Amino acid sequence: MRFYIKEWDEIILVSVLLLYVIGLINIASASLVGSVFIKLSFSAYKKLIFQFGVGIVGFFMAALITKFDYEKLKNPKAIYGIISLNIFLLIVVLVIKYAKHMPVNRWLFGSSLQVSEFSKIINIVFLAYYISRKGEVSATKELLFASFLVAFQSFLIFLEPDRGSAIFLLFIAFIMLWIGNAPPRVLYPATFMFFVLGTLFLLLKTGGNYVEGRFAAWLNPFAKANTKGYQIIQSLFAFAHGKLLGVGIGEGIQKEGYLPEIDTDYALALIGEEWGFLGVSFVVLLYAGLVYRIFKISNFAENSFGKLIAFGIGMYIATESIWNMMMAMNVIPSKGIALPFISYGSSNLLANLLAIGLVMSVYRKEKKPWKNLS
Repeated sequence: MRFYIKEWDEIILVSVLLLYVIGLINIASASLVGSVFIKLSFSAYKKLIFQFGVGIVGFFMAALITKFDYEKLKNPKAIYGIISLNIFLLIVVLVIKYAKHMPVNRWLFGSSLQVSEFSKIINIVFLAYYISRKGEVSATKELLFASFLVAFQSFLIFLEPDRGSAIFLLFIAFIMLWIGNAPPRVLYPATFMFFVLGTLFLLLKTGGNYVEGRFAAWLNPFAKANTKGYQIIQSLFAFAHGKLLGVGIGEGIQKEGYLPEIDTDYALALIGEEWGFLGVSFVVLLYAGLVYRIFKISNFAENSFGKLIAFGIGMYIATESIWNMMMAMNVIPSKGIALPFISYGSSNLLANLLAIGLVMSVYRKEKKPWKNLS
C-alpha cells in the first residue's frame, strides 16, 4: 500500500491526510464529554476507533484502485454490472424499509453501509463512460437512456427518503452532461427531467413533511428556536464562540449536548468553536487545494473517460464540502450532507477515499510530466 500511495500526487495526498486527521481530532474532541463520566472506557471512543479503522481500510482500497487501470471500466459488461448492482442494492434498502414498516431506512447491515453514498461515485463513472463515447453510432440514444437510469436511481434514493442525496445526484449528473458537451438532443430533455424530478422531491411528502419546517427555520431560526431552528442557532453560536483563534481543542461547549450531530453534519461548527476562524479557513484552503488539483488532473488528461471521471469526482467533493459548510453557517436550508473526510461515517469516508483512488488511477495512467501541473 505504501508504494502505491507514494505514487499519489503530493498535494492531494497531503490534503486528504490532513482532512482525515482533522476529522479524527474532531471526533475525539466530541467524545471527550462522555469520557468524563465513562472514565476512558471503549464506548467513549468507539466512534474514533471505528473511524480510524475505516480510514485505514479506505486508504488501502484507494491504494489498490490507484494501481488498477481505470480504462478497464470502459466496457459495457463492467459498466452495466456495476450500475445493476447499485440499483439492486438501492432496491434492497427499500425492501427492508417497507418489510419492517420503517419510516426511514438508508442502510444495509443495520447502519453500516449507506448505498446512496457509493451511488454518487458509481454514477459519475457511469455517465463518464457514455459521455466519452460521443460520436459513436447510437451513442446519443444510449446517453439519454443512461440519464434516465440516473434519474431512476435518484428516485429510489428519494423513497428512502433522502431528498438531499437524491437532488445531489441529479445536480452532479446535470453538471457532467453540461461540461461533457452532451448533444442538445440529450442535454435539454435530461435537464428538464432532472429539474422536474428535483422540484417534485422538494415538494412531495414522504417520511414526514420536513421541507417547509426547514425552510422556515432557515429564514428565521429564532422564530423556531426550540424546534426546527434549534440546531441552526447552536451551530451559529459555536462559530461566534470560537471567534478568531477558537477556544481550544476539547474545550468547546456545544458538544455537551447542545448541538446534536456535532461530529457528523455539523462537524464544521465544532471546528469553528474550537479552532476558530483561522481553523475553518485552513480547512477551506485544504478543500480548495484538493479540488483544484483534481480539476488540474482532469484538464491535463488526454483520455476523455479519465478526464470526465476526474472532473466528476472533483465536482462531487467541491459540491459536498461547500454544501455542508453553507448549511452549518445557515446560508442554505439544513440537509444532512457530510463534510468529506471529516464527518463521522463509514460510508461517506470509504466512498470519498475510493473516489480519490480513481483520480489517482487517472493520474498514474497518463504518461505526462505531472510535475508541470503546478
